[in-house]
Amino acid sequence: MPYFDHAATTEPWPELIQHWQTHIHNAWPNPASAHQSGQRQARRRDDALRRLAVSLDCDPRELVATSSATEATNQVFFSVSEKRHRQGRRILVGQGDHDATLQPARWLAGRGFEVVELPLTPEGAVDLASLRQELSDDVILLSTIYVNNETGAISDLESIRTILAARAPNCLWHVDAVQAWTKTATRLSLSRLGADYVSLSGHKIHGPRGSGLLYARDGAPLLPLIMGGGQQQGRRSGTEDPLTLELLAMAAEISIEKQSQAYIHTRSLRRRLLAAISELEVVEHGQGEEGLPSILSFSLPSARGETMATALSHEGFEISTGSACGSSRRRKNHVLAAMGLRGNLVDNALRVSFDCTNTEAEVDALALAIGSCYERVRYR
Repeated sequence: MPYFDHAATTEPWPELIQHWQTHIHNAWPNPASAHQSGQRQARRRDDALRRLAVSLDCDPRELVATSSATEATNQVFFSVSEKRHRQGRRILVGQGDHDATLQPARWLAGRGFEVVELPLTPEGAVDLASLRQELSDDVILLSTIYVNNETGAISDLESIRTILAARAPNCLWHVDAVQAWTKTATRLSLSRLGADYVSLSGHKIHGPRGSGLLYARDGAPLLPLIMGGGQQQGRRSGTEDPLTLELLAMAAEISIEKQSQAYIHTRSLRRRLLAAISELEVVEHGQGEEGLPSILSFSLPSARGETMATALSHEGFEISTGSACGSSRRRKNHVLAAMGLRGNLVDNALRVSFDCTNTEAEVDALALAIGSCYERVRYR
């Protein structure tokens, strides 16, 4: 079944499955144990974190292994609100951010913090003029999504960093880099990025589900969201799984090796699909060629997105109407609404997310299926 929902999740690389099958039998000892088998696992854990730090250009001590990027982002909001509330109570997020950012921010808004949701441009990026206006000395946290998971819009992080330094140099900066890791035109370097915190997810880069990372710059305040045994220098309790960390390190290394060619390939597939369905009066959302090529958000004029996605699924093609995290709630697409889109442009939205594993033949078949399904389900 041709799969075009890679922004939701990705299949593990075959090398990871083979590695897991080979090592699961000897990976069970507890890395916190003092005996030899436990210490062997501790060395595996430390080596995996070292490899991840090399791939991300940071210090291994700045990485916290988590269950997901959602957990990592929640820990940031909890830590900053607890440690910095005496310096200010304002928090800035984007209207188009992932719910892993918006929900903890809104939770804090109900507990005395002032949360400002910055508007988006019509192309789907945070409006920099609004950011500049809202930044002040009492803003303790700015959270930015690097690549929007709905539209592929890419934030201008360099400009954001410059504005932040000029307007609120003491404000802590969190970046949700889930959709950017190994998928943009250039490799992610956390040391050059300059953020205080970065959230990352394993299952978006062909890694194991249930694996994530929180980067916390040395000196950035961090409190444990999960308490207990004091693992990871007290930053996140719970027995670590060295094998999962090894798999995550492998996924990062393989994906980085493929990154440049994958970017070129997905851009070609995106152009190919758009050209093939152009007669359907497609309305594309986002930054177009300037956005991430692996994510394509568009609407058709006379067919609801949910109806089209269901029809395509029956034909054997897996796409989505937007974020998998919000699909069960049957709600409006908040990203498209924040971009100023209304009515059918929101209701009829579809998201196709490509990967280097997709082929031109699959894209051609998807284009034909979109055309035939559209003729069948469109309202007249």
